[in-house]
Amino acid sequence: MLTLSNYIQEISKKSIIELNSLGYSKPGHNGPYNDLETPVRNTAHRLFLLSKLASFSKDSLIIDAANKACDYLCGPSARPQNTIFYCRKNPKKDLSNGIMGQAWAIESLIAASQLIGRLDALKIAKECYYFHHWLEEQALWCRVAMDGSSLTYDGTFNHQLWFAAISAQLNDSEAIRRSKCFLDRVGQHVQIYKDGVIYHQSRLGTLSNTIINKNSFFIKNLWLELSRFHSHRRQYIKSIGYHGFNLYAFALLKKIFPNHKFWSSLKFKKILNVTRSKAFLSSLEKSNYGWPYNPPGIEFAFAGEVFGMGHDYCQSWINLQYIKTFNFKTGDLLTRNVPDPLTSSARIYEAMRLEDKYLLKESI
Repeated sequence: MLTLSNYIQEISKKSIIELNSLGYSKPGHNGPYNDLETPVRNTAHRLFLLSKLASFSKDSLIIDAANKACDYLCGPSARPQNTIFYCRKNPKKDLSNGIMGQAWAIESLIAASQLIGRLDALKIAKECYYFHHWLEEQALWCRVAMDGSSLTYDGTFNHQLWFAAISAQLNDSEAIRRSKCFLDRVGQHVQIYKDGVIYHQSRLGTLSNTIINKNSFFIKNLWLELSRFHSHRRQYIKSIGYHGFNLYAFALLKKIFPNHKFWSSLKFKKILNVTRSKAFLSSLEKSNYGWPYNPPGIEFAFAGEVFGMGHDYCQSWINLQYIKTFNFKTGDLLTRNVPDPLTSSARIYEAMRLEDKYLLKESI
C-alpha cells in the first residue's frame, strides 16, 4: 500500500524537472481569490519540500533543484527592490500578499539554511522579517510596500498567526520575543464560534487592544470591529475552511512555546475538539476554502500529532485528504476539483512536517 512519504518522493520528481528547466515553479492564482501570483509562493513551497527531502536522501538531483529554487528566491526577480518578496500582481491589493506571502518565503529560506546549508538564505529571511514594522503595544506586524516603506498592520488573523509561527523559527531572540508577545496578547484571545471554529475575521487581540489604543489606527480599528460584527454569521463556512490552516500554525507555535497556558485552556480544547464532530465534517464539505483550497486533512493530521490527538485521528484525516482530492488522472494528491491546481499541488509541502507513518488509502 502506498505511503504518504513514498508518494511525496515520487511526486517531487515533477518539481525537480520543472526547477531544473525554469529555475522556479510556475505560479498559480491563489485559489478562489483569483489573484495572479508571481513564482515566489510556489517556489517557496517547493524549496521547503525539496530541502526536507535533501536532508533525508542526499540525492544530488534533489539538492540541485532545491538550490535553484533558493537562488530564485534570493535573486532580483523575487525581491526586485532588495526589500520584501514580490508575491502577487493584483494592482488593487498590496504586492506582498500581506504578511502571509512573506511568511511563506521566510519559511522556505529557513529550511534551506538548516537543511542544504544556504546561510545566505537565512540572512535574507531575517532582512525581510525586519522590514516589517512591529507594533509593540498591539503585538502586530505591519505590511510592507515594495520600496520597503511601512503600510498599515495586516488585519487578517491567520496572516498574523502564521507570521508569528514562522518568524519564531529564525533563531533570533527578538523575533522569538515578538512571537511570544503575539501569542500572549493576540493569539490566545482569538474569537471562536460557539462550537469552537476560529472566526476568520477574528479581532486581533482583546476589544481594548483593538480599539482603545494610543496609535493612529483608531478609525480603521473601529470600522473593522463593525465589519466583524456584521459578517460573523455569514463567515462561518469560510472560517471552517481555514480552521486547519490556523491549527497548523498554532501547532508550530506549540513546538516553540510548549508550556504556554493557552494550550490547556478551555477555549483551545474547543478549537481542537470541534474537528471530531460530524457537523464540522459536513460543513467543511460546503467551504470553498476547505478541500478545494487549503489541505485540511494534512493540517489536522499535523495538529493532531503535536497536540496528542492520537494516530487514528491523524490517519483518518489523511484518508479524507486522499478521498477528497486525489486526482487519478494526474496522480496528484491535492488537485481534484480545485480552482488552482498549481498552487494546490505545491501545498503538499505542508505534509513534510508529518511523521513518516501514514498510508494513502480510502477507508476511514
